[in-house]
Amino acid sequence: MDNVDSQAGQPVHDSRGSRGLRVNARAFWQAATTRDKLVMILGIIYVVSPVDLLPEAILGPFGLLDDGGAAVAIVSTALAVLGRHKAVRAEMTDGS
Repeated sequence: MDNVDSQAGQPVHDSRGSRGLRVNARAFWQAATTRDKLVMILGIIYVVSPVDLLPEAILGPFGLLDDGGAAVAIVSTALAVLGRHKAVRAEMTDGS
């Protein structure tokens, strides 16, 4: 019941809605450097691509190591960008 206006008894809606999510995604993408964008985009393409540096058909489970490495690169890059984005937002709110 924490999303209900106590006086009117009506549900309180989040004013950001999906627009707030889009603005955050846009700001996240703007915080990414060109290198970050390349790592994330090329990493995703590599993971979903049927072409592998270490093919599973030959190496069995060890063939997943290259895909795992690409996934780690994608996640670590995204977390680094998120950290920079949050730091910039914190500076903007503290500087006001």
